[in-house]
Amino acid sequence: MKKISIIIPCYNVELYIDDCFNSLKKQTIDMDSLEIIIVNDASTDNTLEHILAFEKEYPESVLVINLTENIKQGGARNIALQYATGEYISFLDADDWVDNDFYEDLYHIARKYNAEIVQFPFRRVLLDEDGKVIKEKIIPNSNYVGYYSIQNNDDRKHFLNGRLINCGSQSKFYNGDFIRKLQPSFIPKVAYEEPSFVYPLLLKVNRIYCYEKPKYNYRIHTGSTMQSYVSQKGKLYDHPFVQLSVFEKIRNDSQIYNQFKEEIDYYFLFSFWVETIYFAKSGSLYIGFDFFQIMKDSIQNLLPTWYNNIYIKLPENQDILDIIKNGLSVSDQEALNDYINAVEFS
Repeated sequence: MKKISIIIPCYNVELYIDDCFNSLKKQTIDMDSLEIIIVNDASTDNTLEHILAFEKEYPESVLVINLTENIKQGGARNIALQYATGEYISFLDADDWVDNDFYEDLYHIARKYNAEIVQFPFRRVLLDEDGKVIKEKIIPNSNYVGYYSIQNNDDRKHFLNGRLINCGSQSKFYNGDFIRKLQPSFIPKVAYEEPSFVYPLLLKVNRIYCYEKPKYNYRIHTGSTMQSYVSQKGKLYDHPFVQLSVFEKIRNDSQIYNQFKEEIDYYFLFSFWVETIYFAKSGSLYIGFDFFQIMKDSIQNLLPTWYNNIYIKLPENQDILDIIKNGLSVSDQEALNDYINAVEFS
């Protein structure tokens, strides 16, 4: 068994994929310990040639899966997971790269604490055309550092309300047996797919380590799969669709839902509504009133007394309460545009 399965979905990344591969070649954990599963998601540039060259160089460590239909990152990861046999599993985006000791550090931490998930921060990097850093920012992805053992429902609540760690899939290092037992999956053919994989895991995980060193480098560029896709009119709708799908799936498990109703409801309210409005404003992304009305109806039908949620009622969440309350009163496209423009995020 390989120590780590690294899953890399690829779509039209010929300009960046070699940086990703070179960072893997330099890992202090040897290549023989890695199972690198690369999924070419029906690229239309020369991405496949770069991938095949990497496979030829490391035939015992690299597996290439070539898709003829584009199913986006979530679908590509689902397929790769079927082949992942490693002791641990990690997701790496093809336009990102990792520091030389990244995987060795994560492996030793996961082994030391018998962690089912290791959470880690990103270094978000903006590069110029020559590859020099213009700007970088550390994204912690967690409000906790160190080992966390979930021993009871109160411990789990800290994770389910979304206030302790995020639901990004790439910011985590997973125990392989844990993933193979629970068999989580991504919603395919959409953006913002990661919570569909991660949030259900938070219902079952018992041992988490939050690592504080930023050794995953997240590249910012206008040609990324996410930015290119969501900039299209109406594609932002994928985000609330994914969050609603996660919520309804968990809600159907009445035992789990009743145990953690306040936390699950709060996570849904924040991710479904507040995050969608945040993405719309920060990215200048379109929301049509017809779809917005569906969002309003979803809140009012699923959680008619949402304002009584114990987390929404906390003084520090007054801004969240106001964002939702003010949005529910919007009655037409012009008012919606004014509402989005007026919203302020702390």
